Amino acid sequence: MIISKGNIKAVASALASQTRLDIINMLSKKNMNVTEISSAMNIPVSSAISAVRKLEEAGLVRTDIDGRKKVCSIPYKTLVLELNGKKTFQKERENAITYNIPIGGYCEYHAVPSCGLVGNRNFIGELDNEECFASPDRINACLIWLRKGFLKYRVVKLMNQRRNIQSVSISLEICSEFPGYNNNFVSNIDYYVNGKFVGTWVAQGDYGGRYGIFTPRWWSLSNTQFGNLVTCCITKEGTFLNAEKVSDVNIESIEVNEKDDFDVKIETQGTGGFNIFGRNFGDYDQDIIIRFNLSTDLDDMETSLEENDNDKDVRKHFSS
Repeated sequence: MIISKGNIKAVASALASQTRLDIINMLSKKNMNVTEISSAMNIPVSSAISAVRKLEEAGLVRTDIDGRKKVCSIPYKTLVLELNGKKTFQKERENAITYNIPIGGYCEYHAVPSCGLVGNRNFIGELDNEECFASPDRINACLIWLRKGFLKYRVVKLMNQRRNIQSVSISLEICSEFPGYNNNFVSNIDYYVNGKFVGTWVAQGDYGGRYGIFTPRWWSLSNTQFGNLVTCCITKEGTFLNAEKVSDVNIESIEVNEKDDFDVKIETQGTGGFNIFGRNFGDYDQDIIIRFNLSTDLDDMETSLEENDNDKDVRKHFSS
């Protein structure tokens, strides 16, 4: 949901209440009617109706008729504040290329037990069997874990090669790996981009004790439930993990503008391991998101044209 400048006040007002935030949290897990909301929160039905109406006015909750009941649901899982106006927001989207990669869409792997894959409704193959990582069903994985090893993902850049990539970001939900779960279990998780080590994310735990917002309820509460949303961003200034600079490896170092494909490897060489969450699992309903931010003017295009003209002049000189 894109929140326009004119609607920000209404949305902010709707969210400025713990009761309404709790209602959104409940509806993110399952659809409910007002009576069920009232009972679950131990508040009067009239208060539940008032809170839901406020959320509806802001576009944060939708109410549909199901038989004789009015059922409330969440129409959007992501909110985007449009601070600079629609034209600017659209321009930003046009100047970026985004790839959504299922967590099971890896091209290479090495998994040391404990390891496994889980879909939305069941396990994929046997537990602690690395051969299961080669299963065609891996593309449906919503949760993947390993105690030691790596997963590598690759995309082919389908974009105008005349526009240089100024920065790239890789976003995913991840945590440590521990039998069951352990909220205080550190793991060093290394990031490699185009074969070059760019930085280490220090995961603080394998998180559990409550259900992840999108974790299905058949998945035992004694297991890993959610992780941290970690964004690795490589710019002209270096590499940043969740806005903290971790190395001087910059966009030029990874040669992203010279190669047709782009690969990311997530690796742990110790015993801390990692869990990677995809859609329908954890606290963030998303795949691995790779975003290429492109140049916003014609400088790159003009440079490319000049280089092409120079090449032609050189060829002409040697052929004469």
